[in-house]
Amino acid sequence: MSKPEMSTPEVSKPAEFSAALHIMVAGRPAVAFARIEEVDGHAHLQQLSVLPDFAGQGIGRALVHAAAAWSREAGYRSITLCTFSDLPFNAPFYASCGFAIIGSPGPGLAALRDHERRIGLDAAGRRVVMQRVFAPTPSPVRSRGSSSHLNVAARGNSPTENKLKLQVIDVGTAAHADRRRQPTSGA
Repeated sequence: MSKPEMSTPEVSKPAEFSAALHIMVAGRPAVAFARIEEVDGHAHLQQLSVLPDFAGQGIGRALVHAAAAWSREAGYRSITLCTFSDLPFNAPFYASCGFAIIGSPGPGLAALRDHERRIGLDAAGRRVVMQRVFAPTPSPVRSRGSSSHLNVAARGNSPTENKLKLQVIDVGTAAHADRRRQPTSGA
């Protein structure tokens, strides 16, 4: 069975990245990233992208698990996403990472799906909303806005490629800090 053809994802606009709660980047130079936002009070995996040359090495899976771990530690009860239902590297892949299709999304996810329909994503195939609910944790959780570095194993072609460092970048906090440092007029 041959691998499905994948295209390089379109680069997001800087404003889209500044709206993210966290962005996780795998590799130096970057070969993959995950963008996490908040929708309906849940963490939401807005985008997961892996360069085609690095597909099938476990990098995307490592990022999904790291995004879920960060979301849980940040105090979210679940993480959601929207994806194509029938592509093997979409809904079936996310199901293998603990996500399940949900039938009745909240108002924010419903609005997101309406937006996806308006921009024509549904023309490429059936889209679904998926959610991974976290088991309750008795231990204290890290506050939202904290930053960390996670080491996650991913298969590589050589011993030096067997571990990629996933760096969690708190874009929202960094953007707010940059605004505070800018001089104000009339000061």
